[in-house]
Amino acid sequence: MFKIVYLFFFCYSILGFLPTLGETLKGLYDNLKYSIKINSIQRFWDQMSKAVKGKPFNLVVGYYHLGLLVFLIAGPYLFFKQYLTENNDSNADNKFFKSLNNSEIGKHVIFLNQNLPNKPTEKNYQLTFQKVTVNVVENSPLKENLQSVADIMCKHLKMTKPIKVMTLSNIDAGKYESIDGMKCIYVNEGLETQNFEQKVAVLAHEISHYFLDSHHIYFQDMDKNELLTEINAVYVGFGLLLLDGYEVMDNPEVNMASKVGYVNSKIIFDIIVKTAKIRKQNPEWIIKNIRFPYNLMAWYQLRDLLKAYRAHRKRAQKTA
Repeated sequence: MFKIVYLFFFCYSILGFLPTLGETLKGLYDNLKYSIKINSIQRFWDQMSKAVKGKPFNLVVGYYHLGLLVFLIAGPYLFFKQYLTENNDSNADNKFFKSLNNSEIGKHVIFLNQNLPNKPTEKNYQLTFQKVTVNVVENSPLKENLQSVADIMCKHLKMTKPIKVMTLSNIDAGKYESIDGMKCIYVNEGLETQNFEQKVAVLAHEISHYFLDSHHIYFQDMDKNELLTEINAVYVGFGLLLLDGYEVMDNPEVNMASKVGYVNSKIIFDIIVKTAKIRKQNPEWIIKNIRFPYNLMAWYQLRDLLKAYRAHRKRAQKTA
């Protein structure tokens, strides 16, 4: 709600009040500069008093401009705060996840790069929601639609044995199990508490477990292993799915909000950027398919990769 109100007033101010604000500030600046020049700060306050004496409206306008200036300066910080902070608010009660930082994440990305095959996926890019849901049929059972998504994910991961997807009501989000060689993923069946985008993100996380299990990569510490699984999901191409699926979903019908994932969207974005750099992924594809304001942040943080990618494409066109 704050974002909508802020954007409205920001645009309103830009269109209608910034010219007046500029004139007011210029007048204050000129008055102050002249007062300092003649070594008389008292003159500044005298002029200010004359401006508002007998004209209360001038004082109101002055305070309005001051408040507007603070609003325009502080507003962008408040608006983009969740996209700029590193803290993981998804697990505020879990000290391990709450204290995550870029250094820790970077170590895990390098670990995966060193321990997975050079080409761990069919194609080296981040899959979009449209690509993994191409076989989803409206009004079909959730289990069947998630199975079709899982099949596309497994094909992307070059997994020769597709995994079975089941839906249950007695689990919070999702679970991966391997019992006597049988691999299965369970996903919560309720769409009233988690929307389909969240289900797909949960599925991506659980298939990441399946992928790491097949490569015999596992940490004994549960928190570290879950973090590795989250990072691997992005590393192998499910970053855009997690970025959107890990947003908080408001559901007014049941008067509640739901959140899936061990980390928040900002951390997922950081992993997407680190993965793009280390796997040399197409930055234009990421910027094109990532949502605002992450597309602007990606454009800035991937500028060197973008420059190198365009230079390489230009050389390739010349030699073709």
